[in-house]
Amino acid sequence: TDAEAATGADLAITVPRLSGRRSGLTPAAEGDAFGAQAEAYRRLAGMLERRGVGGDAFVLAVMSADPGEGRSTIAVNLAHSLARGGRAVLLVSGDLGRPSIERVYGLKQDVRGMGEHLAGLADELALLLIVIRENLMLLPAGMPVRNPAELLTGARLERLMEQLRDLGALVVLDTPPARWAADALSLADAADATLIVTRANRSRWRATVELATALRRDRVPV
Repeated sequence: TDAEAATGADLAITVPRLSGRRSGLTPAAEGDAFGAQAEAYRRLAGMLERRGVGGDAFVLAVMSADPGEGRSTIAVNLAHSLARGGRAVLLVSGDLGRPSIERVYGLKQDVRGMGEHLAGLADELALLLIVIRENLMLLPAGMPVRNPAELLTGARLERLMEQLRDLGALVVLDTPPARWAADALSLADAADATLIVTRANRSRWRATVELATALRRDRVPV
């Protein structure tokens, strides 16, 4: 109820807290495929597809106002759930300042990716993609950069989005915390739709309202 009131959007899904030792970033669908978390992600994938994701919307940005709210966890698990359902998915690690998705797959921090491509250091986008499993590829963030907003502006970002759409896969785009990084809103504005993530007993009301207000101001479908 609080999430809906703060964002002005319908609640898509509630993901239950995971007990035990497994990291929250570990794909639930690849572990206990019949568990409550995996079922929640399957329901989320189905709901998003019914709302046009994969049809009219090919690039979905996953956002939260602050760090530690589960944004990357949702992005990873949603991507795996969609891929297990037979859809071609590209998971993009879009937090160029502090990428986190790479460690889920045991990738080193110096792996080349989106940042190098935007900076003109790696022209061929397809050569940067890493196969994770059947139907799922990853575009790493690349080496962390001090000011990602300089790379994610204007023609560079538009060209990147065109290239991502041309790959023919549904793009799940992890973003940096919106209140900590200006480039988060740039990514959301360039995407076709945005999923806002909040976390029970952690997300702050005012921060969530500010994020939702900014997205509405920019007419971003949420």
